[in-house]
Amino acid sequence: MAAAAQNDEQQLEIVVLGVGKGASAVYEGNCSSSIVIRDKKSKHILLLVDIGLGVFRQLLKHTVPCEQQNQQNLQQNQQNLQQQEQLQQEQEQNLHSGLPSPVVSSPVVSPSPIVPSPSQQKNHYNVFVTHNHSDHSGELPVVISVEAMKGNTIRIFSQRLVSKRLRELRCAELFSCTALAQLEKHTEWICCDESVRVPLDTPCKWHKLPRLWIQVLRAQHSELCYGFLLFRTDNQDDQPILAFSGDSGCDHLFFDQLWRAKMLFLDGRKVGTWEHAGFSEIEDFYQRKQLLDRTVYVYHYGNPESEKPLFKNKNISAVVPGQIIDL
Repeated sequence: MAAAAQNDEQQLEIVVLGVGKGASAVYEGNCSSSIVIRDKKSKHILLLVDIGLGVFRQLLKHTVPCEQQNQQNLQQNQQNLQQQEQLQQEQEQNLHSGLPSPVVSSPVVSPSPIVPSPSQQKNHYNVFVTHNHSDHSGELPVVISVEAMKGNTIRIFSQRLVSKRLRELRCAELFSCTALAQLEKHTEWICCDESVRVPLDTPCKWHKLPRLWIQVLRAQHSELCYGFLLFRTDNQDDQPILAFSGDSGCDHLFFDQLWRAKMLFLDGRKVGTWEHAGFSEIEDFYQRKQLLDRTVYVYHYGNPESEKPLFKNKNISAVVPGQIIDL
């Protein structure tokens, strides 16, 4: 029973925030491609993957309502506890006077198992950025600026050269900020290399969370881009639990590495190019690998209402914003 309870606490899930292409946020109002990996029970966010245009607003959409419910539950608890204290005092008075008093108790409402969102908790949270395109990193300087002034620390994971480009190019505007020292104090740049697994430090006072590790992989894209494999310490067979491609064409050596994981998130387009894999290329590669226990989720295809693809292979499907997947 204890082991079962522990496993239950360590279950993870993925929330799809967006599947948009490069211009989707600007011209259609659709969120850029991004996912969140979180603890299933506490809803604590372990990793935000990419932070392009429209992503942070979509992130808040999935966290703020839960916080409001949590606050309501806490207020209800306080009221119930006050009522219980009053009843206890009345019981003690009746006891001294010799009068019987019924025991009446108000139920204590359990707080919603949701921790505060990144925008409200004075803590740190993790962001992995695949590359320096606006639909993957466009909101990074704004979020760094706003959150740092609230005392929240942002830990930005990316490949070493990608990290350099993000700091010098994407976040150049931050160097003109009058509160630069405050921003630097609350921003951590975690550089990743292909040969090393980097730990995701995820302390949480609400729940003991699993130890996760990232290993980056070079993708095939016009801009320097890296996907990743996600590992879990308690996975005895050392198999990654998730592969995330980032933007990439159908490079077979790259796809071979991604296929180590049983769950894959792949960039896909109706018509494949050198820098974006085509739907048919993904299906053909799946058929060629003959690993029928792999589950492939296709994202970054564009408008979920008009461009969502259907696949013949039941193990391949296109995700939509708001979709939740057990990891």
